Amino acid sequence: MSRPREILTDPLLSVVMPVYNERETIEEIIGRVLAVPIRIQLIVVDDGSTDDTPNLLAGYGNTIRYIRQKNQGVASSRNTGISHARGEYVALLDGDDLWEPEKLAVQMTAAKNSPHAGLVVANGVEFDDGGILEPSLLRDVENKLQLQKDQIVTVPYYEHALEWNPVWTVSQVMIPRAVLQDVGPSDPTFRCGSDYDLYLRIGQHYDMTFIMQPLVKWRYLTTSASGGREIRALRYRLDHVLALKKQLRTTSEPRRRLIKAVLKRRIPLASESAYYYGRTHDRALSTRMLWQLLTIDVTLIPVVYLMALCVPSTIVHGTAPTIRRILGLPR
Repeated sequence: MSRPREILTDPLLSVVMPVYNERETIEEIIGRVLAVPIRIQLIVVDDGSTDDTPNLLAGYGNTIRYIRQKNQGVASSRNTGISHARGEYVALLDGDDLWEPEKLAVQMTAAKNSPHAGLVVANGVEFDDGGILEPSLLRDVENKLQLQKDQIVTVPYYEHALEWNPVWTVSQVMIPRAVLQDVGPSDPTFRCGSDYDLYLRIGQHYDMTFIMQPLVKWRYLTTSASGGREIRALRYRLDHVLALKKQLRTTSEPRRRLIKAVLKRRIPLASESAYYYGRTHDRALSTRMLWQLLTIDVTLIPVVYLMALCVPSTIVHGTAPTIRRILGLPR
């Protein structure tokens, strides 16, 4: 049963924006946020930037809440910002993404209309300097729930979210501050998956609201904290598994059975991704990731991929079909 929240009639909204060496993009983003006709507290956390970001942010004076800290990572930066939030709602924003002018107003209306929702997620697009790369950031949700463009739904989504993170970027997200106080801060031990871990903890107790209207522009940059596509996919798959392992310690027995079933499917995918990345890019990084997977999975799958990294690829290719058949892996 989802937990209801008290709804205020004229709430303050806190926007938390961690930045790190994003001098070239944050000026436009801050300008857009400050132009929104809503009562906003904009908190910008500079996570130890080494470019001209501090001078730029200092120029805004009291129009923003500027906090500078030693470099600690994006999860720690978000926690710092949220600890200074005064609003009833907290909207998260990365330092290189863009919002449509109506994004916050649409989300706040949806949040007011859904007192059981702990997470309000807007749709959007992925883009780079060449144009649109992905026309929907809620593609999985759209397919699972059979949603139409501009539809807004509030549903229990925890079990669906166990299969994969439904949110592509935190810039899609608005969360009631009371919910953040209830579930606790982001976990900085995750390299890329602190947001996913947070959404799962919210989904354990609250519904999720999905707004299919495209209100967010997620900028693809190979220099982002998550890295380029290949390393990003690998890190997400590892953190997905680690977040599910964490869930095993905090949820009920019926859900633990479901999580174990998802892990049984996901660990082979993460192990295989680590193996191929090690073959083509960074063997040391892939080896470390496979060792992490080995601490979670008591089967032979991570072990086999670790061993495969240590022998010539010609031998691996010759024996791969037999090994897959023995392990029960898809071809």
